[in-house]
Amino acid sequence: MERLGIRSTLGFAAFLVMTGCLAAIPFAALYGAGWAFAAAGLLGAGCELSLHRTEPGLLDRLSRLHVGETLRFELRCVALLMLLARLDLAGHTGLTAAITLVMCLLGGQAVHSAMRTMIRRRRRFPIASQPPRELIAWPGQRMLGYELTALLGLTGTLATGDARWVVAGLTAATGACLLTLLALAPYLALAIHLSRPSRVRKEGGGAVAAARPWRP
Repeated sequence: MERLGIRSTLGFAAFLVMTGCLAAIPFAALYGAGWAFAAAGLLGAGCELSLHRTEPGLLDRLSRLHVGETLRFELRCVALLMLLARLDLAGHTGLTAAITLVMCLLGGQAVHSAMRTMIRRRRRFPIASQPPRELIAWPGQRMLGYELTALLGLTGTLATGDARWVVAGLTAATGACLLTLLALAPYLALAIHLSRPSRVRKEGGGAVAAARPWRP
């Protein structure tokens, strides 16, 4: 277990349950087993949240093996769309809305990752202007929050037969992702703005002289 970065028997059990749920989700989607899909999704997300807190070394190793949280999130989103198409609960309009929202959610996550990377590469602006940890830290846990919101919407749809529940869950998840991007945008703009003088100084003596204010 130490080679996997697992420090406890409980963490190993959570890893096995998460892996089993991740493997079960595509099969549940293909066979149209909605309740099995929801149960596997909720249980797997719960185990993964626990691993983020107790076994971060394991999740780092999974990322190095190219099976990190982003890939797992994308696979579960695709499986959700497969389930909706298989059950035909949402109809053409509902399925189109779900596909659009999932694409926006995945795109928002990609943009968020890019924004985080750009801000971290420009660390010259003051510490007071650093983004709050809630906006840049814990990306895996944030994605799991989006996923749990969508799964709760799916549970409502399975219980009532009304596709508006799953669409509402996906809308809430996408809206939360969009709000995070909007809150992070000013920090990215500030980081880009304050990093420009340092780039000018590296371009040579003429550029440095041009950047300095004139003194009589």
